[in-house]
Amino acid sequence: MTHLRHTATALLLAAAAPAQLLLTNDTVTDTCVAFNPFDGSVISNGLFSIPNSVQVAAIDVNGEIWISEQTGDRITRRDLAGNVIATIGPTFVGGGLDNIRGMAFVNGQIYVTNAGTANGAPGNAIVVFDPAGNFVTSFTTNLLATSPFAVIPFQGDILVSGFNNNNDIYRFTLAGAPVGMFHNSTTVSPAHGLALASDGNVWCVGFTSANVAKLDATTGNVISTFPAPNTPRGVHELGNGNVMWTNSQGVNIYDIVTQTSSLVFAGTCNHVGLYNFPVGSASAATYGSGCFGLGIATAGMPQLGNAGFALVVNNVPATSPIGLVGFATTAVNPGVDLTAVGMAGCFGLTTLDVGLFSGSPVVAGRSSVPLAIPNVPALAGSTFAAQGVAFSALTALGLSSSNGLSFTLGN
Repeated sequence: MTHLRHTATALLLAAAAPAQLLLTNDTVTDTCVAFNPFDGSVISNGLFSIPNSVQVAAIDVNGEIWISEQTGDRITRRDLAGNVIATIGPTFVGGGLDNIRGMAFVNGQIYVTNAGTANGAPGNAIVVFDPAGNFVTSFTTNLLATSPFAVIPFQGDILVSGFNNNNDIYRFTLAGAPVGMFHNSTTVSPAHGLALASDGNVWCVGFTSANVAKLDATTGNVISTFPAPNTPRGVHELGNGNVMWTNSQGVNIYDIVTQTSSLVFAGTCNHVGLYNFPVGSASAATYGSGCFGLGIATAGMPQLGNAGFALVVNNVPATSPIGLVGFATTAVNPGVDLTAVGMAGCFGLTTLDVGLFSGSPVVAGRSSVPLAIPNVPALAGSTFAAQGVAFSALTALGLSSSNGLSFTLGN
């Protein structure tokens, strides 16, 4: 760590971290998990711990992460490290929350879907708060979007998915006035997660119909669908055009070219939210690709003073008792083809100028390297690159390599 501290203060990483993360909550490990918004690769297996309850949405509200606790009937406001800043509900001045699900930050206000009447909650409704957590108003969605699940901004209004009636998606003004039904068909049954597509259309998850549909922005008609088995929940279009979707098995990515989905994170996950890194905050990003499924991600964010930060090598083959992590002050992107050294299909994605370090014994395909971050303000803005390595029977050299991971120290 001493070597890292000395070299980090002077050098800048070539592959800069993105300005955003995709977040979802995993009820198997009770953690908030983070992904690259461009390609959906795992950035953090466990950004921070969450309570052992159903937590549907995680959204960015001015640098805070707001999480809806469906079975806890409250919203927790957290920082990037997972520390609870404040809670909203189950009761508050003006009302309460019961069986809450999706959330959206629209035009300076937070819109929350609510389905129950306990705790003084308004039943099938949208409950609105300001960014300080103060109750603003609520409006009914009953018989229009009954048992509301997701809410997203749409053309100056909002769309709300109804889980227990035939009006799959209903449109409201920001003030709560009904505009009209956006979509209702047997193709989607019932509507769960919603997301805007890059072309202005709308992605919608069909929970029981086990699919993801793309809906026309003007008519609400189905443009296309793809299969999404095992009770799908959330959806988000990635920067590369592929589609991330979640279900009871974890997080999946639908490839629009091959028209197939692949699992990228195992768990039970709900809605997907976009988080924007505040200026000066710690950040991390994946780049490049690994060979034979090997990957690298973080545990937590590289924040100053985070003694629990670690790098985790994922999908380590059973033939490898440990994983290895190569550290560098410079990323190599695009990578160097390692065929010439006996690692066909693999790429070198860092300069390895800091060194190669052994990880913990492999458990469930994972090996970690703890990297406690000292609380030294001078380190803020320092950047590094890392790449995982494991023993493998699939290359002549007997090694395989992961994707690259860049991370920046910060607050």
